[in-house]
Amino acid sequence: MNQTFLSGEQIKELMSDDLPQDYVLDSVYEVENVLLMLKGIKEKVEYFKGLKKYRTKSIDDKIGDLTDRSSRLRGVVLHTMKQLEPKKNTITFPSIGSVTRKKAKSAWNIDDEESLVAFLDKQGYKDTVVKTKQVIDARKLNSVLDDFADARVSVPGVSPKPTSESISIRFEEVEESTAVPVAERASDALEALDVLDSLSVDDL
Repeated sequence: MNQTFLSGEQIKELMSDDLPQDYVLDSVYEVENVLLMLKGIKEKVEYFKGLKKYRTKSIDDKIGDLTDRSSRLRGVVLHTMKQLEPKKNTITFPSIGSVTRKKAKSAWNIDDEESLVAFLDKQGYKDTVVKTKQVIDARKLNSVLDDFADARVSVPGVSPKPTSESISIRFEEVEESTAVPVAERASDALEALDVLDSLSVDDL
C-alpha cells in the first residue's frame, strides 16, 4: 500500500473529545497512522494498569480517558473502511498490523420474560436457556431465538436489537532489526502520541 501520513490538524482532530462518531479519513491508507496511535494508547493503558495498586483512582481516570480515545479511533477506522473500501473485510499494513471488519453477533431484548419462558417451556427449550430461578442464559437464548427467526416463528416477549459491525485489530510483533525502519516510516503518525504526554504519571 502507498504511505499517507496525517497532517498535524488531522491528528489534533482525531484526538479531540469532539470527534464525530461517523468521521471518515481521507484515505484508507491513513488507517495505518491510526493503528500506530491505537498501539500507543494500548501501551499507555498497560503502563497505567501497572500503577493502579499505587494510585487506583487517578489511574482509573486516565485509563478511562484512554479507553474513550481508543473507542473513537476504532470508530474512525470502521467508518473509513465502510466508506472507502466497502468490499474489503481486511486491510493489512506490513510490520504494523491488520484490521478486520466483522458483523456483531445477533442479540435480543427481553421485553416480557414471563411470556418468553412460557413459550420456551412449551417448545422444549426452557432447560437449555433458563437457569435455576429462571435466570436466562443470554448467549444460548440468542442462538435459540436465531433458529426461530430463521424458521419465521414469532416469539413473544422479545424484540431484535439492531445489528452492527465492529473491527478486530492485530498488532504485529516487530523484529528488533526492523524496528527502526518502521519507526522512521511512521514517524509522522507517532507524533499523535505527543497529545498523550499530558497524561504522564508525573501529572497524576
